[in-house]
Formats: sequence, structure tokens, C-alpha cells
Amino acid sequence: MARLDAVPASSALRLIPIRHHSPACAEHIQTLIRRDKPEIILIEGPSDAGDLIPFLARSAPPVAIYAYFVDRKGRWAEPVLSGESARYRCFYPFADFSPEWAAIRAGTKARARIRFIDLPYRAMLAAGQGRKEDLTGHDTSMLSDRHMAEADVTRRLVEKSRCRDFNEWWDRAFESGGRDRDADAFFRELLAFVMLLRDPAAPSDSETEGREQFMAARIREALGESDRVMVITGGYHTEALARHLSQPADSPSPEPPEGEGGVYLVPYSLHRLDTANGYAAGIPDCGYYQRLRAVTEKGHENPHRTVAEQLAVEIGGELRRRGESVSFSESLEAVVLSQRLGQLRGVCPGRSEILDAMETAFVRGELAEAGGMRQIIREMITPDKTGKLPKGLPVAPIVEDFRHTCAAFRLPLQWGDPKARYLDIYRSERHRQISRFFHQLAFLEVPYATHRAGPDFAAGSDLNRVREIWEVQWQSETEAFLTEQMRYGGMLRDAALSLLTERLESETGGPGAVALLISALMMGLHPILERILQPIADWLVKEGDFVRLITGLRGLYVAHTARNVLETEAIPRFPFLLEQGFQRACAGLTWIGETDEERLSEVSRGMADLNGFGLRGEPWADDALFIRSITPLCEATAPPVIRGTASGILISRKIWGREEAKAALRHVCDQAWHDAEALGGFLAGFLLVARGALIRNPDLAGEMSKTLGAWDEEIFINALPALRLAFTHLTPRETRELARTIGGLTGRKENFLNRPLEWSPDDLRIMARLREQVDASLVPWGIGEIPEDSDEK
Repeated sequence: MARLDAVPASSALRLIPIRHHSPACAEHIQTLIRRDKPEIILIEGPSDAGDLIPFLARSAPPVAIYAYFVDRKGRWAEPVLSGESARYRCFYPFADFSPEWAAIRAGTKARARIRFIDLPYRAMLAAGQGRKEDLTGHDTSMLSDRHMAEADVTRRLVEKSRCRDFNEWWDRAFESGGRDRDADAFFRELLAFVMLLRDPAAPSDSETEGREQFMAARIREALGESDRVMVITGGYHTEALARHLSQPADSPSPEPPEGEGGVYLVPYSLHRLDTANGYAAGIPDCGYYQRLRAVTEKGHENPHRTVAEQLAVEIGGELRRRGESVSFSESLEAVVLSQRLGQLRGVCPGRSEILDAMETAFVRGELAEAGGMRQIIREMITPDKTGKLPKGLPVAPIVEDFRHTCAAFRLPLQWGDPKARYLDIYRSERHRQISRFFHQLAFLEVPYATHRAGPDFAAGSDLNRVREIWEVQWQSETEAFLTEQMRYGGMLRDAALSLLTERLESETGGPGAVALLISALMMGLHPILERILQPIADWLVKEGDFVRLITGLRGLYVAHTARNVLETEAIPRFPFLLEQGFQRACAGLTWIGETDEERLSEVSRGMADLNGFGLRGEPWADDALFIRSITPLCEATAPPVIRGTASGILISRKIWGREEAKAALRHVCDQAWHDAEALGGFLAGFLLVARGALIRNPDLAGEMSKTLGAWDEEIFINALPALRLAFTHLTPRETRELARTIGGLTGRKENFLNRPLEWSPDDLRIMARLREQVDASLVPWGIGEIPEDSDEK
């Protein structure tokens, strides 16, 4: 009792403990502000974001304060990547049901002075010697309930109450179970709970201590200005702040470190706020509390029941639209059941009760076994709502740069339907500039422009096409994501360049560095090319893995062949790198025997690529070296697919004559008697590079046909999967040509391919019986069904 009484709770100074994003806390805070009429309201939030409070008051949540800081000196920890700056970022989100948001809105109406009193973000980092989680690139929050949710006291309370988790216990104790109490009793009970979580005699970590000293100093300043001060902080800090205020003033807080950083207001979404999506300070099923907040403000007598009715009817209707057999009466049954569950559990029915009730009333078949209905319901409860910012809000420089570029290129800057943008990147310099702009946005993962068709230089696909097709749509998240990339640079090009440099540091050459090279070219970031080309050159000298070498060489070749649009013609290193890569790849063929079996098809495709470079007469491709490198791979010791590829190249180049070709095929046909897959593997490699040689050479086709005809059924069945895979290299037209060649060898007339199939009644009965047997064999695996009239039933 003495500890409770030591925390100020008068109109002169009231310290209010909250759980972040608690609707009940938000409702009671509004009550206290209307009743006590504080002149100054102090809120746990970054003090350097104070200028954003008027804009916050005019925003439509969910929104968030976004803070970032670039540590170029490595003050607190080793940078994630050597030689690069450590880039920290964090969010301070607000929802309609957040107590801090309720305080800002109610305080604004009451004309109170509202301030954030926590350390600036960069000072918070300094106090805690950096926050490693803020370096990950994932959403992290300045708000955290882990002290509350993970405490041993909390675990024991959850177990004793037989709740499934902390959130369910919290609902029963403070949300659905706390609305009938007046505001003073509610916060006194909450204070009693949070006091159990923290030993006042135990030392705090440096970040917590620094923050609490700073907040106490801000409270003292406010008390010097007014005798009506209200302080709203996470419950974990409340008693500690009272203790600091009862003692002599602490030493002044250190100056925050200098460096690049800032705070901005950005739209946020309910999905990002939900604990189900990894947000540690949030609460589950945010959509439930969003609705609860709305009906509470409308003055509904029993808001939880009203929300239960809304959800049961709407989700039941949505399930019906998805094909589930959920009736309106079952929606009503879910509401009644939620009330009875509350009575049975001795609690006011809330979120957990309506979820359990809907799952029970709506569940069907397989969804019951997998818990799928509950997951579907939870997805429907929380809509993908995104907040809106007011006009006149100062925006980040990178957003201004984006808007200026969009205006220059006449691109949309307002919400609308997606629009296709066709870019003739080979003939129009303006279109190339737009393409680079789009690629920069895509690289930074900013939702605005999506590549739908046209040449994809990164993937090496559709390179014969000359136009890019992009789908362009401005979204409310576009500028929010741009602002979040401010930690990489103030301008779009600078941010893309910094991110690419950071990723380059984690690549020691290899295909990854080549992919970054192509990304840089597509984005028009040519000043960084030398930094990328040198690691690639060093890697080519050392790499011995053929598959990695050919993957990197393909990327370099794409950049070389698209030199007009990617502007690589003025880079003297390119021909040298291609020559070096080709030579190293040929040398890598020496160690093919050490390649894992599952990578042999990649080796075969790589050999086909090297063959193509030589056939095209590329000046950097030493064709004689390539032929010398593949000739030993025709020996019997090489894997069949590699032997087939090498033999196919030598035959298609007419380096081998008819007799060598027949001998190679005869040898693999002989091998197939004891290795049924050998012929399929050989043909897979052969057809990849020399389809015409088999189709138009009756001797080779006859040798293969003779072998297949001599096999018994068991050998043929074992070899069939590999043969089918091999023949996928043929087009339908080529397949028919090969069939005609083989048909001619066996005395069949040419029209035998066009003859319709005729099935006798006996054939159909046999097929039906086989189908029944196949279905019966699949039943133990849960994927077959035995017909009712089957003997297998």
C-alpha cells in the first residue's frame, strides 16, 4: 500500500501507468483528461518528435513516428558489414485504441500543452550502447511490453487463471474485465500489477536508467510551469519515475551523438501492429479493438457484445462468400455462445470468448482438425487498414525527390487504378531514365512500380524483347516506405546506392556480386561499377566451381550484350572479365567428376552456354580451348548427361563423324542394360545441344530404337522417367519429326501418327480395373478413394 501511495495521483501531478495499445487504458485516460483538465500532458515518446504532435492530432491512425540514425563511427558496436555505417531505425506506432493517441486527441481538445518526454532516438541508442534489433531491417518499436508479458509473476498469474497466454489474462483482468471500474480504481489496480514486475532495489540496465532520468527531468521542468501535470508512460516506468522525482535531481543527461538521423511521421497499418505478425508491443486481433474503440465512442451500453454481434454476422457472411456453409442462425448462435462462455469462465465476454464461439459455431471438416477456421477468422478480424497523414506535414527529402521525379515524368502521385507504362528502353533516353527510376524504387522495395513484362536482365529472361511493361500505382504506403529508407540516403539515387554498397560488402565476388552489378546497371548507378568489378575479377581467378563460374559468366554476358541500354560499352574491363570467366569455366570442366549428381543438369546447361559463346564467334571466347576441354568428357567414365552433352557438341560441330557418333550412342545403349537411366541421361544432354542430329540422322535414331525395342518391360519401365525427361527438350514439331524418322525405320506409313486411337470394350474394362487398383494403393497415403463397388473396399 505504501508503494502505491508513493506514486503521485492528484490533479497537480498524476503519473498514469499504461500498457501500450490498450483500449481500456485509452478510454480511462480520456475520462481523466476530461475530468482533471491538465494544463500539461507528458507522454513517453521521443522528445525530438515534439514538432510532429500537432500533425499527429490531425492524422487518421494507424500512423507511426519513424526514427533513424546512421552511425558512421561505430560508436556502440561493430557495424553489420565491415567498412559500412551502422544504420539504426525504429517505429513509435499509434492506433485509434492506443492510450498515447487518446491522450493527444483529448489533450488537444482540452487545449493542453502536449509533449514527448523520452530520450531522442539517437540518445536512446547511446544510453543503451546501441540496439542490435534496430539494425535488422525488421519492424522494431520504441514501445515494448516484454517486461510485462515475459515476467515470472505474469507467467504464474496466467497459469493460476488457466488462461492460454498473457493476452487472454490481460483481456480478462483489464480489457473486458476492467471497463466497469472507474478510472482511478483501474489505474491503481494496473499500478499494483506492474509493481509486481520490478524490484525497486534492483539496478536497471543503462538504457532504462538513462531514459527514466531524462523523463524525470522533463517532468520537473513541467512542474515548474504548471500545477496541473499529467504523465503517461508504460507501467514499467511509473514507480521508478516517482522515485526519481522524490530524490534530488539527477546529473544532466549527456548530449545526443551527432550524425545523420531524423524523425518523421509515416502511415502505418493494423497488420503491422498485430502481435500475430511479430509486433512485440502490440496486442492480438487489432481489428477487434479497433471496432471496440469505435462502438465505445458511440456510447453503446455493452460495447463488447455489440462488437461480437458485428463480427459474427460479417465473418459468417464472408465465409459464405468463400463457399463455407455458415448460416445466419449460426452467426447468432456464436454471439449467444460467447455470452455463455463468459458466464462459464466468470468473466465479461471479450475477444477470447467471441473467437472461441465463432470457431465452435462455424467450424467445418478439415478446418476443425488443423485449427484452420480460427486462423481464417483472425485474418478477417483485422483488416489491412492503413492510416492517413494530414496536409502540410513536412516530408522527408527522399519523398520530395520522389514527388519531383514523378512530376517530371508525368507519373501518378495520387491513388487510382493501376496503369500500364510501356517503356522503349532501347530507343528512348527518356524511357531509360524512367526505367532506372522504377528499378531504384523496386530495389528499395518501395511499392509503386511493378515490372510485368519485357527484358529481365537480372534473371536473364525475355532478352529478345525491346520494351518494358510496368504497372504503376501510387499507394498510401509508397511514401511511408520511402521515408523508412531515409537511413540509406536523402535522395532516391543515394539511398539505392548506399543499399547496394551495403549488400556488396557481404559478397566476396561470385554470382551474387554479378547480380548486384546488373542491378547497378539497371538503376543507372554507374559510379559504383569499379567497386563491383574488382571483387568479380578477384573471384574469377580463385573460383573452381564450374556451376558458380558459369552462373557469373551468364550475368556478365547479359550485361555485355545489352551494352546499348545498360551503357557498358565504355567499360574496358568487360571484355577482359568475359575472357577470364570463359577460360576459368573451361578449366572448371576438369573437375566435373567431383560434381554432386543433383547439379549435373546445371553443368550440362553450362556446357551448352559455353558452346553457344563459341558458335557466335565472341572474340573473348577461346573456342579451341573449349573443344579441348570437353573432348575428355566423352569417355565412358563421365556421367551420362555430361557425356551426352559433350558428344552432342562434337557431333553438331561435325568434329565427330557418323561412325564416332554411332559408337558413342552404342556404348551408352550397352550401358543401359545394367543402368536403365544411362540412356535417358545421355539423351538429356545430347538433345540439349544437338536435337537436329538425332532427328535427321536415321543411323542414330535407328541405334536408339533398336536398343529400346530389345529391352524387356522391367528395364523399359525403370528407364521411362529419365527418357521422358530427356525428350522434354524437343518441341512438339521436333517430336513428330523424330517419330516419322523412327516410323520409317520400322516400316510404318507416315500417316500412322494421325490415326485416331480406338479402344475396345475389353481395353476400357482393363483400364477401369487399373484405375481402381491405383486408387486403392493411394488410400494408405490419404490421397486415394476406393469405389463403393470395388473388391478392394
